[in-house]
Amino acid sequence: MEKIISNQGTKAYSPTPDDEVQITRRIQGIDVYYGIVKKDKLSILDRIKKFLKIADEWIDYTYVRGIVPSPMPDMVTYIETQVDIDVMRYAEKKYDIQKTLWNTVKSLSKNHIQDAFIIYGRVYGTAWHMGEECNSKNVNFAGTDIFEHKNFVAPDAVALIFDHVLELPHIEILHTGEWSEEVQDECSKNTIENDKNIINLGVIIKHVSGDREKITMC
Repeated sequence: MEKIISNQGTKAYSPTPDDEVQITRRIQGIDVYYGIVKKDKLSILDRIKKFLKIADEWIDYTYVRGIVPSPMPDMVTYIETQVDIDVMRYAEKKYDIQKTLWNTVKSLSKNHIQDAFIIYGRVYGTAWHMGEECNSKNVNFAGTDIFEHKNFVAPDAVALIFDHVLELPHIEILHTGEWSEEVQDECSKNTIENDKNIINLGVIIKHVSGDREKITMC
C-alpha cells in the first residue's frame, strides 16, 4: 500500500437531527499520519533475506509518516515546510510513535491488519504556529482517526484504541449522540482559554458510522 488515504471528508455533509454524531474540538495545527503498511514490492535485499530465511517475519511491512494529502483533487496541494517536518518528527519522537505502532501490530497479526494500520492526528503547539524551536512543551499530538486494512474505524472505537491500546492522546470529544444545532453551538463555544499552544478553530462533526462522506468542519 503506497498511496496514503486522506482521513478528511470528501463531500459536504450537513447533519440532521436523526444523525448520531461525534463532535470533537478543532484546533490549529497540521494533519499528519503515522503507520505500518504493506510494501508494494520487496527490495532486492529483502528478497535475498527471504531466500536465505534470515528475514524478519514483518519484512513485508514498513513504517510510514507524513502530512495528510488533500482528499479533493481540485484543492491546492498542501506544501510541506521545514517547520511542518520538524514538528511532525518531534511529535513522533516525543510520543515514541514508531515503537508504539510496531508493538501494536505485532501483538495482532498480519491477517488482522492486512494492508495497513495507520493513525491520523493533529500536531499543534507554538513550535508550529509561532516557529519556536521544538521542545516537549510546545509540540503536541492528538489522535483523530485510525485506518485499518481498507476501512476507517468508527469514531467511538478510535477513542478507545488511542486511550487503552496505543496509550496516545486523542482529540477532545465534546459530544457523542444525536446532532442538533443547539448541541453544535454549545460545543463550538467550548473553547480553551489561556493556553498559547491551542488555537481553537471550531469543531469537527463525524457520523458515528465512520463514513468518510459524513464529516464536516464548523
